[in-house]
This record gives sequence, C-alpha cells and structure tokens, in this order.
Amino acid sequence: MTKNLFKIITSLAISVVAGYLALRNVQLVQVMAGIKQADVLSVVVVAIFLTAAQVLRSVRWGLLLAPLEQFGQRLLLPITCIGFLFVWILPARLGEVARPYLLNQNSKVGLSPAMGSVVLERLIDSSFLVVLLAICLPALRLPSLILSSFKGFVFILLAAVLLVLLGSLPGFRQRFFQVASRILPESVSDFLTRIAETFYSGMQAVTSLKRLLAILALTSVVWAVALATLLVLFRSMELPLGLLAGVTVLVLTCIGIALPAAPGFIGNYHYACVVALGLFGVGKDIALAYAILLHFLTLAVLVLMGVFFINVSKLKVGFSLKSAVSSWQSAGNNERDLIAEDADPPASPERE
Repeated sequence: MTKNLFKIITSLAISVVAGYLALRNVQLVQVMAGIKQADVLSVVVVAIFLTAAQVLRSVRWGLLLAPLEQFGQRLLLPITCIGFLFVWILPARLGEVARPYLLNQNSKVGLSPAMGSVVLERLIDSSFLVVLLAICLPALRLPSLILSSFKGFVFILLAAVLLVLLGSLPGFRQRFFQVASRILPESVSDFLTRIAETFYSGMQAVTSLKRLLAILALTSVVWAVALATLLVLFRSMELPLGLLAGVTVLVLTCIGIALPAAPGFIGNYHYACVVALGLFGVGKDIALAYAILLHFLTLAVLVLMGVFFINVSKLKVGFSLKSAVSSWQSAGNNERDLIAEDADPPASPERE
C-alpha cells in the first residue's frame, strides 16, 4: 500500500502542475464563451461516437480473449464499461486491473491471463499511436531537438512493443528462457518462467494471423471513431482545423493521460490538449474551452455507461483496489506453491 500511496501522491502532483500550466494566463470569460459555441446536435453526435467506441473496444477485447474462451457481449460489454469507469475515477491508472479482476470474478479465466489480454490491447493501441505520431511529426515544424527526442522515444517504444509481442510466440519465448536459465539461479528462472507462461497465455491472439488482422482492423475503426469525435467538435466550435490537427490532439492527449494523473485525468488531459491545439495557432482560451468540453463529454459518457451496467447487469462488481491487489498476490502465491511442489524431491520408501 505504501507503493500505491506514493503513486497517488505523485499523480496528484503531476495533475496539479499540468492544471496550473493549462489555466495560466487564460481568461475564464473567454473560455466559457468558447464552450457555449458548441451546438446541441454536435454534442449528441460526440456522445454517440464515444458510446460506439466503448462497444468497439468490448468487441475487440472479445477477439483478444478468444484463444482463452469465447465470451459474448452480454458479459464483456458491462465489464468493459465498468472497467473503464474505474480507470477514470481512480488515480495513477490504478483502475487498469479492474477489467481483469471483474472477468476473473465472473468467469473461469485466471487473473494473469486476463491481465495479459489487457496488456496486449494496450500494446496494440500504443503501436497505433506511435505510427500516428511518426506521421504527424514532420508536418508540425517543431524544433530539431524536440523532433530528435520524439524520434528516439518512438524507436524505443516500438522496440519494447516488438519485444513483448515476440515474447508471446512460444518458440521465441522458449529460447529466451533458455538463455535466462543460464544466467539466473534455477529457482528464480523457474519461477519467472512459470509466471511469464501464465501471463503470456492471455496474449495468444497474436499467434493467429487471421485473428490478429481482425484485431488490427477493429483497432483502426476504434481510433477512426475517436478521431471523428474530435473533428465533429472542431466544426461545432468553429475551429478551422483538419485531419492533421485531429491526429495531433488525439496522440498528445493519449500521451498526457498515459502519465500518472489525478482521478479523471484532470490537468493532464487539459494541458495536453491545449499544447496540441497551440501547435496549430489556436488561442489558449479557446483551446482550453475545447479541452474542457471534450473531457467533460468523455467522462460523462464513461460514468453513465459504467453506472448503468453496475445497476442493471448481474455481474459480481465488488471491486476494490485492495481486493484486486490481494487476488493478484494470491495468483502469484499459487504459482510459487506450484514451483515449490515441483522442486520438492519425492519421499523415499524408507521414510514412508
């Protein structure tokens, strides 16, 4: 719990700084006037797109989980919506464990494989964002030092994603563990191997080319819907911005909320959006108005969908951070017990 407390304090500090930077030197009267520019029809369309994105994410998660077990949307959609609600209302992204925990509580899938499927989902999304970022960079006319730093970040992130995805392939993983067994003590190597095999079992979707292509196609639709949401709001607030601006806002806001943040990603989300729009000459007052409206609509849709499914679904929704962490520790203890049993020599006949 001390580690979680440190994460929470760090997250709050980052959000406070980001919020200060977003609010500095703005005229709140102009911000409110900018928000009022949005028409009701556009707001409704944005809400529909945000809702559709949640449904698409749930369908994609079903494809990721298919090698473990076939699940219907009657189970996955409520878990997806409730899980994203916890991601947004808990600080420091501590709610990321909610979906695996809820799936484990309402099915026979283990916590580690369920977590592996969520990690694979994040890696695929990160890969898409990195590609989009690489497309945006040359057109943004940023200083060469910032461009070089971004390119280095893109290279490192893609290398990490590739390494983890390769780890999901049994042949690569087996050779990697063989090398690890020569370097590490046998007990440590066996323990890490067993944990990794359990974890990677949730990443089996990448072993089927047909399923992987379907997941990538659905991911493209998810991000296309997210981009359409931003473009609709541009038009609603009479911002003369196009596709490049939309992609830039999408990428930078995702990077902003990937950092530790307060509940609702308050501060991080707004500052990232203001910075992105500032690259296209949008005044800070209007940029902040756009950020506040987009953030409010996103949070409202996620809260309404999450609360709706908590009340109408028949799921076990007794989620708490403490219970989720305890379950995770139990899973680890079970793995250690299995390893200990394998390591214990059989009793000799004399002792029997």
